[in-house]
Amino acid sequence: MAWWYSQLHLRSYRFRRVVSAVRCMMDSSKSAQRAVIQFLRAEGEHASQIYRMMKEVYGKQCLARCTIFRWCQRYEAGRVNIKDSPRPGQAHVVTNSITISAVDELIRQNVGSPNVKLLLNCG
Repeated sequence: MAWWYSQLHLRSYRFRRVVSAVRCMMDSSKSAQRAVIQFLRAEGEHASQIYRMMKEVYGKQCLARCTIFRWCQRYEAGRVNIKDSPRPGQAHVVTNSITISAVDELIRQNVGSPNVKLLLNCG
């Protein structure tokens, strides 16, 4: 067996172990994949190789190639967080029983409103 083949096999084995560990620890597929990208980039892997390995493991659930390259650039620039940064103007969605009850009450109070009629006809 050639030396390079054994090194590739070892890396692939190590990668699969990392992926399985991250999958167990993380709840979000995107976050898990970003953690894998961060780890492999720190190990010195190039973005194209990271994409190939991740495509093999994640299949259709794999992040897009351009997204993997973008995250590699971010980690090379010193980023350490795997979560999305909040964007200005981004809506915050809160759905809990209190909010749902409040919205239901507003709809009941304003049933005659044209906006409510439109909303009720769409739903």
